[in-house]
Amino acid sequence: MSYEINSILQLMNPSNTMSVNRYLAHAMGMCETMIYSALISKFTYYASNGQTDEEGWFFSTEYDLQESTTYGERQQRVGIKHLIENGLIECKRFGMPARRYFRVLNNTERISELISEGMQIANELIEKGRERNAKKSQQRSERIEKSKTESVENSETSCSDILQEQVPAASLFLQNDGTGSCKSAEQVPAKTRNTTSIKLNLNKLNLNKTDGLIDTRVHAHTRAREAPNITPEERELAKREAAEKQIKENIEYDWFAEMYEFYPQKVNGSMEELDDIVGIMVDVVCCKEQFIRVGKTDIPKKTVTERFMKITEGHINYIFDNLEAVRPKIRDQRAYYITALYNAVVTYNSSIQADIRHDMPITAWKGAKK
Repeated sequence: MSYEINSILQLMNPSNTMSVNRYLAHAMGMCETMIYSALISKFTYYASNGQTDEEGWFFSTEYDLQESTTYGERQQRVGIKHLIENGLIECKRFGMPARRYFRVLNNTERISELISEGMQIANELIEKGRERNAKKSQQRSERIEKSKTESVENSETSCSDILQEQVPAASLFLQNDGTGSCKSAEQVPAKTRNTTSIKLNLNKLNLNKTDGLIDTRVHAHTRAREAPNITPEERELAKREAAEKQIKENIEYDWFAEMYEFYPQKVNGSMEELDDIVGIMVDVVCCKEQFIRVGKTDIPKKTVTERFMKITEGHINYIFDNLEAVRPKIRDQRAYYITALYNAVVTYNSSIQADIRHDMPITAWKGAKK
C-alpha cells in the first residue's frame, strides 16, 4: 500500500493556495514575489468581471492585499517599492475617496531576466550544498583515518613495551637452550641445539599469548582517552564555547550568514554587528559578576542570562529594525545592545500586536476582541 496524503491535500484546499515562481523569489525575495503573484491574480479576476479600466488599472487596499499575502503595511510598502523599481507594476492613488490602484506591466523581458538571475542563484546554492557535503565527507574520512592511525600506533607502542620487558628473559632461555644453565649452553654445539625446545620455552613465556596484549592495548587506549588536568583557563574557554554555540543556535546564526551572503539587501544590520551582539551575549552569560547594568539599573546576572537565552532570530531582526532610527544617538554601543537585548524579549510581542492593530481595520479588531 503506497503512502498517501490525500487528507492533507483536502485540508490545504487548492482554491486557497497561491503558487509563486521560486526563481523569481530567489531574485527579488519572497515578499515581492508573493505580492506580485497576488496582483496578477487580482488583475485576472477583475479583468474577467469587467472591473478594470482601459489601461488595466484596478484597486486593492492594504487590508485586501494583506488578506491575500499575509503581509502587513510595512512589508507591502517595501515590496511594492521593489516591484516598481524592477519595472513590473505601477501604483498610484486617485478617486474620491482616494484608493490605491495598481497596474501590472507587460514587461516580459524584465521578468525573464529576473528568472534567469534566480536560476543562477539557485544553482549556486545547490553547488554550495554539494561542496559542503563533499567537505563534510572528506573531514569524516580524515577523522576515521586518523582514528585508525592512532589505534595502530597505540597498538605498536603496547607491543614494543611488552617485548622490551620480555626480551631479557627470552634471551636468557635462548642462551641456555631452556635448561636454565648457561654452562650447558656453552657445552652444546650450535648445530645440535633443539629448536623445538626453544619454541616451547618461548611459548611458556606467554610472548604469543594474546590476553596480555589485549589488556595492554585496552589500557593504552584508556590512557589516551583520559584528558590531562584541565586548567581554569581551559575550563573558562570551554564554557564560553558552549555558550556561544547555544546562543548561535537560538538566533539561527547560520541562517543570518547565508542571508548576508546571498541576499544582503533583504536583511537589516550587518554580519559584523551580529558578531558584536553574539560576543556581548557570551560575555554577559559567562561573566562572574553578580549584577549586570541594564540601562541605569543593576539586575541580577541570573535574570539577565535567562532573558538572553530566550533571544531568537525574531528578536535580533526586531533590534536591527529599530537600530537605524537610534544609531546616531548611540554613545555606548555595548550598553545599548545589552539593554536592547534584555528588553526585546518583553517588547517584541507587544510590537507585533501593535503592527497587527495598525494593519487590521478598527472594526475588525473590535469584533475580534468581542
